[in-house]
Amino acid sequence: MKQNKILITSFLVLVLGITACTKFLERPPEGQLTQAEALKSEADLISFANGMYPYLSDDDFMGGRFQVLNELLGDEYKGDKFTGDYGEIYKRQNSFFGGTRDAFYNKGYKIINRSNIIIDNLGLATTQKNELEGHAKFFRGLAHFELVRMFAQPFGYNSDNNQLGIPLRINLGLESSPRATVKQVYDQIILDLKEAESLLPATSANGKFYSVTKWAAKAYLAKVYFQMNDFANAYNYADQVIKSNNFQLDSTYDKRFSEGLSKEGIFVIANKNSSPSYNPGGGLRGNFRSDQNPPGFNLTDKYYSYATQKAVDVRKAWYSNTLQPGLNVITKYNVNFFDLPIVHLTEIKLIRAEAGAETGASNLTTAIGDINDILTRAYGGTTLNLP
Repeated sequence: MKQNKILITSFLVLVLGITACTKFLERPPEGQLTQAEALKSEADLISFANGMYPYLSDDDFMGGRFQVLNELLGDEYKGDKFTGDYGEIYKRQNSFFGGTRDAFYNKGYKIINRSNIIIDNLGLATTQKNELEGHAKFFRGLAHFELVRMFAQPFGYNSDNNQLGIPLRINLGLESSPRATVKQVYDQIILDLKEAESLLPATSANGKFYSVTKWAAKAYLAKVYFQMNDFANAYNYADQVIKSNNFQLDSTYDKRFSEGLSKEGIFVIANKNSSPSYNPGGGLRGNFRSDQNPPGFNLTDKYYSYATQKAVDVRKAWYSNTLQPGLNVITKYNVNFFDLPIVHLTEIKLIRAEAGAETGASNLTTAIGDINDILTRAYGGTTLNLP
């Protein structure tokens, strides 16, 4: 009898425990808002859209991880200095686990998901509907573009570009999605960016291009078409951006990574008054800064010699072989705070130059002019300019 009482008591405890556990699991998460609770008005949607800027400039995406991954795929650094994830990427020996790659991939899709949430809630918008939709389409196109460039074979790898690209997410949902072809991804990127171009304003609210405008969309279209080797369209969009005269080449190289001094930024993430709580580009400083500690990225002797061989090259100020004994380092990130350029005029002039050379005719003259603008600044005069 005693044993039966114990069994009955244990059963009741188990049943009550399961019931209590079930009720606990059914409770809404504390301290979290559902989408319906968070997004009730146009003002809420605008605040939500503004949250994409720190996502983009986060260390896991364009604030450092994007640059690190691309630099590791080059050959100008001393590879024996890289360990862990960095060593695997540099040697093209990627394992299943890799936080460096995973964080970049995940952050890109978080940007895409946030874009889709905005598009799904455009019914809340009134006076700012076009700009909100333009923001969402721009960020979604940008994120898909940077992800497909990193995680798929390039456009043109197959004649019909049916090689697998990345999952294409243009609707809300948490279900698993198969990889789309590279052609499908690029088609969607172009569609998003062209719609953003038509929806976004020509000027930003503060006049510093710290928020996206139609010129940022045009600049990214130039980048996309250039990546596709569609030089006619790349030239066209780069030409529109340059001829807008909204952007000027900086006269010196110390302004691009500064707080508000550069005139080149077509789309820039602003540093908020040297605020330690929001400091875009922290990943760049953390990996490349060389005035406090030896950085993880150190240039090979061959590359350093090539980059600094011309006495008149003013870009030599970006390199040092004495700041950290025995190491060849980069110095341009040796500041505590700077605005983070996402796309800038020098890049677009280089795209117009190469696209102009590829398309020829009168475009070639423009291309030579673009290269000479950059050479004149690099060498402090016209001595090394193209004829």
